[in-house]
Amino acid sequence: MSERLAHLDGLRALSVALVFLFHAEVAGATGGFLGVSVFFTLSGYLLTYRLLTVEPTWSSARSYWASRWRRILPAALAVLILVVGYETVTGEATGGARRIWFTALGMANWLQIIDGTSYADLFAAPDKLVHYWSLGVEEQVYLLLPVVLFVCLRRSRRTAAVVLAALAVVSFALPTLLDLTLTRSYYGTDTRVGEILAGSLLALAHAAVRQSPSPQPRRWASAAGIGGLAVLIAASFTVTATSDIIRSGLLPLVALCSVAALHGARHDPRFLGGVLETRPLVWIGRLSYPIYLVHWPVLVILADRGLSPLPAAIVGAAITVAIAWPLDRWIEKPLRRPPAHRWRVGTALAATAALIALGVAAPTNASQDFLDDLADQNDDLNSELTLPPTSVSIAPPSVSAPTSTVPPLPSVGVFGDSLALTMALVLTNQVPQDVVALGTVSTELGCGLVNSIAPQRCSGVLAAWSEALAAEPADVAIVASCQWELLDRDVPGVGTQHVGQPEMDALILTEYRAAADTLLAGGVDTIAWTSCAEFSPTVGFPPEPEFQAARDPQRTADLNRLIRQVAAESEGRIQVLDLAPWVNERRDDPALRPDGSHFQWEEPTPLADELVRLLDPILDRSN
Repeated sequence: MSERLAHLDGLRALSVALVFLFHAEVAGATGGFLGVSVFFTLSGYLLTYRLLTVEPTWSSARSYWASRWRRILPAALAVLILVVGYETVTGEATGGARRIWFTALGMANWLQIIDGTSYADLFAAPDKLVHYWSLGVEEQVYLLLPVVLFVCLRRSRRTAAVVLAALAVVSFALPTLLDLTLTRSYYGTDTRVGEILAGSLLALAHAAVRQSPSPQPRRWASAAGIGGLAVLIAASFTVTATSDIIRSGLLPLVALCSVAALHGARHDPRFLGGVLETRPLVWIGRLSYPIYLVHWPVLVILADRGLSPLPAAIVGAAITVAIAWPLDRWIEKPLRRPPAHRWRVGTALAATAALIALGVAAPTNASQDFLDDLADQNDDLNSELTLPPTSVSIAPPSVSAPTSTVPPLPSVGVFGDSLALTMALVLTNQVPQDVVALGTVSTELGCGLVNSIAPQRCSGVLAAWSEALAAEPADVAIVASCQWELLDRDVPGVGTQHVGQPEMDALILTEYRAAADTLLAGGVDTIAWTSCAEFSPTVGFPPEPEFQAARDPQRTADLNRLIRQVAAESEGRIQVLDLAPWVNERRDDPALRPDGSHFQWEEPTPLADELVRLLDPILDRSN
C-alpha cells in the first residue's frame, strides 16, 4: 500500500520502543513485550484495509502474498544471515541448522513450543533469533487470512465480520479451554491470531462507515484511544513475562486497547495533540520493522561482552539504528517493489544460497552438542532411566538344599536439575545394577530448588518428586542442584541478592528443607545431598553475564555451607555426598565435564568409581 495512514507510524514507534525497553531490561518496562501485541493488531488492520480495496479474487490474493513476502522476507533473511554468520565466525552458535531452518521458514514460534522454551527464561539463556517468533505468527496468518477473508467477502462483509469475530473469540479462549501452558499460549499462532483478527474487525467496521465522523464521535474516538494507550503503557510497566494473566485474559484486553488506540488515531487528526505525527516518531515508526529485527541480537551481543543494561541500551540503540537505516534503504525498499530488474532477483537468490550454505555448515561447539544430547536424555528419562531395583541371588531357592542370598540392594533415586540428570546417566551407563540399584529419577532441566527464577515452569518440581516416589519408592535419594541456586534472585521485600547474603540464605534454607521434607515424606530413608563443585572458567562456551557472576567460587562455597547446615539439622537423615573436592581437583578436565559444568555420561570416566566410593557408606547405613 503506497499511502501511509495517519498516526500509524507514531503508534509503531511507541510499540517498538516498549519492546526495546523490555529487551534492554531498563526503565522498568517488564511488560514491554506487549508492544508486539500492538503490532499484531496493526498488522491485521492494514492487511484487511488493503484487501477490502480490491476485488476478492485469487489473483488479488496472489498479488497480496507477493507484496507481503517482498515486504517481510528480504530484511528478515538479511538479518538472519548476519546473525548466523556472526555466530559461525565467533563460535557462538546455539542451535545448529534446525534453528536456522525453522526461523527461515517462518516457524520460529513453533520451534519455541516444541523445545518447551519459556518466554519467562528469555534472559537466562538468550538466543539471538528468538524474537523471530512474532514474524512466524504473522507470516502464517498472512498466508491463511486472505483466503478466509475472500471466501467470506464473496457473501458479504457482515459474514466476514461474524466469522472473524468467532475465530477471535476462539483464539482468546483456547488457553483457558485447553488449559494451555504459558509458553504454549504465548507462542502459539492459534492463541495469538485473535490480536490480529481484532485489527481486521476494526478495518471492516471502518469500511462500513466511510463518511467522515461528526465532531462528537471524533471526540469519543479520541478519548477511547487515549484510554487504550494509557492502559497499554501501564500494563507495560506492571506485567511481567511470568504473569499467569498472560494466558487468562491479558491478551484480549491488550487487543481491545490496541483497537481503541488505532481507532482514535484514525478518526482524530489531532490525536494526542499531534504527538504521533512528530518527525522523530514518524521516522522511527518507518524504521520499526528493521529496528525490531536488529535490536535483540545487538543487545544480546553487548550483554555477552559484559555491558550492564543501561550502557547496553544506549549503545545498542545507536548500533540498531545504524544497521536498521541501511537495511531499510538498500535491502527492504528496493526489494519491496515488483522485481523489474534482474539484479533484484539475483540478490534474493544469492541471499537464499548464502543462508542455505550457512545452515548446512553452521557448527555447534562440542559443549552445545553435549547440552542438546542432555536435553534429549531428559525427555526420555522415564523410559530410559526408571529401572527396577535388582536383587542378587548367589544360589537359586531350593526346598531340598540350603540357600545363601545377598540382601536386596537399597533402591537409589536421583532428584534435581540437569546436573542430577548427568549423575543418573553415569550410574545407568557406567555402574552395574548389582553395585548401585538405580530406581526412580525425577529431574527438570533449568529448574533448581529455589524456583523463583521460573515459577511458572518450575513450581511443580516437588510435586513431580512425590509422584515419582509414589510410582517407585526409593531407599536413598541423591539430590543435586547447584547452578540455579547461585544466581542473583529477587527476594521479596528485600531486592536482588545472591547466596551468601542473609535474606537469600534464609530463602535457600527454606526451599532446601521443603525439598528434604518432600523426599522423606515420600518414603526415602536417607538423602545423599551432593556438594557443589566449582565451574570451569575455561571449558565450554563463555557463560552469559549473570551466569558468569554466579560462578564465583565463593558463592559455591556459601552454597555448600547451607547444604551442610541442612544436613546437620536432619539428625542423620541427610548425608552430604561430598563430590566437590574430587571434582575441583579436575575442574578444567573436558573429558569429565565437556561444558565445564555437567558430567560426561556417554564415555567412561573415573566419576563412576568415585560415586560408588562415596555412596558405599550411605548405602550401608540405609540397610
